[in-house]
Amino acid sequence: MKSLQQLRRELHQIPELAHEEYLTQAYLLEQMREYTELEIYEFSPTGILAAYTGGKGSYQLFRADMDALALSEQTGCGFESQHEGVMHACGHDMHMTILLGLIAKVMAEQPAQNVLFLFQPAEEGKGGAARVLADGIWDKYKVGAAYALHVSPDLPVGEISSRAGNFFAATCEFDLRIIGKSAHIATPSAGRNALQAGIEIYQCVQQLPRVVKSGEHFICDFGILQSGNVRNAIPSECFMSGTIRAEDQERIAALKASLEGICESVELAYEVQVQVEYLVEYKEVYNKRELVDDLKQSAQEAGISFREAELTLAGEDFGFIAGRWGGVLFWLGAAGEEFYPLHNNRFLPDEKALETGVRLLWRLLKKRKGT
Repeated sequence: MKSLQQLRRELHQIPELAHEEYLTQAYLLEQMREYTELEIYEFSPTGILAAYTGGKGSYQLFRADMDALALSEQTGCGFESQHEGVMHACGHDMHMTILLGLIAKVMAEQPAQNVLFLFQPAEEGKGGAARVLADGIWDKYKVGAAYALHVSPDLPVGEISSRAGNFFAATCEFDLRIIGKSAHIATPSAGRNALQAGIEIYQCVQQLPRVVKSGEHFICDFGILQSGNVRNAIPSECFMSGTIRAEDQERIAALKASLEGICESVELAYEVQVQVEYLVEYKEVYNKRELVDDLKQSAQEAGISFREAELTLAGEDFGFIAGRWGGVLFWLGAAGEEFYPLHNNRFLPDEKALETGVRLLWRLLKKRKGT
């Protein structure tokens, strides 16, 4: 297999959006072609599951996500994206490379264990994990534990961070469409102002922290508000798009009920119609305590520092995988020379994190035998 650096750079140049990872899938399959010990299954349309059976008992599952983001890269790294307007700005090229590195290690060492390697498409808000898990292939394997990592620009190379219990938030994306009646701005009483109703919804949502108990971790907010196209007419429609994030799905449900209550009140007050559409929802990532303990011990053995993490309101669809079999997700330090956050078109993690990731995953694999 090629070097970790070469693999990462070649993957970085062919980023693809969710459920469109055809070139990425072909590239990954090409790298695994030499390993005849692997049983390879292709999900529709773009995912891959590779199984190594070297022992008895359950399988350990290691997952990497595959998709990229709709951003125009501005890193100046010399191996930039070759796909206009698409970029690996969330480190999934790093994640796939680390999993390929783990496969190479397993193939070289031939451990007496059972391991599954999952390359999962569509992590970025398109429900890739849920779609993969619905496939009948899983009836063939008993999974004992699941593992995943995510590169972090906030941690230096050689350091990881995680926590037992809820780690990443449950999330729900939503759209609101407000339908009123247009009128000339000089005769507002003849219309029903959709923009004004939208602003009222926005302002009411900002008051939600005041009615939620102290210490509650959540977000309910908007990133898009669009309305009107004439300066002297009352808009007949208003479109709003936002997100809800909370510690678990129970709290998500409570916040959805609050949002719907606000919308119903605004409908009555402004005589408009408010349509709410919920989009992809992610389950919270719950880290199993015993697997976090394994992670800490494995990091210590590998000379990697462990930092206790806080609950993050970021979303990760590994929550569906961990929720099914029990799992652990952790931040992998990859801070570059300059700081740019995830989902930024200048994000460029340090490639030295690749070797750290492979080394730690190998330790984790050896830590827990199939049962």
